[in-house]
Amino acid sequence: MTTAGPPDRLDVPVERLPVGRGQARRATAVAVGIVAVLGAAFGIARWSETRIAAMASAPPAEVSLASSPPTPTRPPLATMERGGRRIERLVEADRVALPGAPEVTLIERTGDGQHDLRIVVWTPDDARTRVIRRIPHVLPGGADPVLPLVAPNRRHVLLFGVDPSGGLGKDTGWLIDDAGTNLWTGDHLAAASGGLWRADSRLLVVTGQPRLWHLIGVDEPGHATETTVTLPGDVYLPYPIPRGWATVSALEPRTIPLGFSADGRWIYGGVISPELGILIDEFRVRDDGSAVEKLTDLRVGHRDGLAPRPGTQGVRFVDPVTGRVMTSRINADTTGGPRTVEVRGPDAGFLFAVEGGVTLGAEWGADGGLYALTADALLYPAEVALRRLDESGRSGPPLLTAGPLTGAALIGIRDEYAVIGLLATRPDQAAQLVVVDLVRPERLAALPLDADRELIAASLDR
Repeated sequence: MTTAGPPDRLDVPVERLPVGRGQARRATAVAVGIVAVLGAAFGIARWSETRIAAMASAPPAEVSLASSPPTPTRPPLATMERGGRRIERLVEADRVALPGAPEVTLIERTGDGQHDLRIVVWTPDDARTRVIRRIPHVLPGGADPVLPLVAPNRRHVLLFGVDPSGGLGKDTGWLIDDAGTNLWTGDHLAAASGGLWRADSRLLVVTGQPRLWHLIGVDEPGHATETTVTLPGDVYLPYPIPRGWATVSALEPRTIPLGFSADGRWIYGGVISPELGILIDEFRVRDDGSAVEKLTDLRVGHRDGLAPRPGTQGVRFVDPVTGRVMTSRINADTTGGPRTVEVRGPDAGFLFAVEGGVTLGAEWGADGGLYALTADALLYPAEVALRRLDESGRSGPPLLTAGPLTGAALIGIRDEYAVIGLLATRPDQAAQLVVVDLVRPERLAALPLDADRELIAASLDR
């Protein structure tokens, strides 16, 4: 089986915005899902006062962005006003109650020096937002990137410190409780691989190098114990290498935790090709670290098989109904075009490809449908659209359209609802999260995001 995985690093194109008189702020939007979603199937949406980049909350299948942004194509005349200024538009939706919609967890930097972490919950079901926790003095200062992974019970947070050089295995991590107490620290980690919380918030999986998994148990008093698992060499190779074969990669592959088995006893993982950025092998680890098994099938539907659930990367890869796998490959065009996102059967047989230009994000629904957010461009698209693809790859009418925009991200799918992040910067800055009913798409609600609040993560992790 060959499935797509997140790139070994996420290089975010950055450009300086033209600043008008009195305009002091700029915005950043970064999406990782992996990543999505770092182990929690989240799309990261970050706004700061220093930069702007694309929201690219693709599944781990999405392309790694180049270190310099592509030249935006000229938008259609309908997106321009007199004087040649681009006009970007968010979705026309109010902050109203949307009964049945899932909660969204927002993670913000706040306080003097931006050292405090604040957890905010938006409940579209009754249109409330509430601060449920503020943890002081746990974040590094300045512009140092931090990627948070919140436990399902929101009582513990794994924080990744990302190495600026982007080197594999050079990231750090620390686990804190709701009082800010540091329970565990680790280095030589791969933040791009994310982490994985078990649904009971008692076990955390963090990937490290070389070929390590850290299983961190959290007990009721707030103590953490670590079990380190060394992954065997045959897990890293999709096929036996004949003696004398000289094409073994000189780069160390990276692994990702996909999710837990239905009975909770196994942790399913995948191996990422450092050259292609795709998932080239599958394996599983016992939850106590006592055994590692190489696999050729993720055994979806079996009691000991992968259960792709919201809050895990599994739901971004694997159809929870049939076991089909969403995959993609690096574009062979040397100009660096977007990946083609494909769907393959459990036996790796090709089924169909996602159409629609650039895929900004995709996730499997509980009904076995693949929901894809596509656009005509990665940066500054004239239009983005959310569609459902059926078992043959046919897409129906758009469930939601928006644009022109600076960027967009699919935050996640849960309980027949989708949550999307939208960012506009021309001529004015504005951002919002939108939740849409996938069965009755005319039902939607939006949460405006203030430009002066630094949002570093948004997730559907419960």
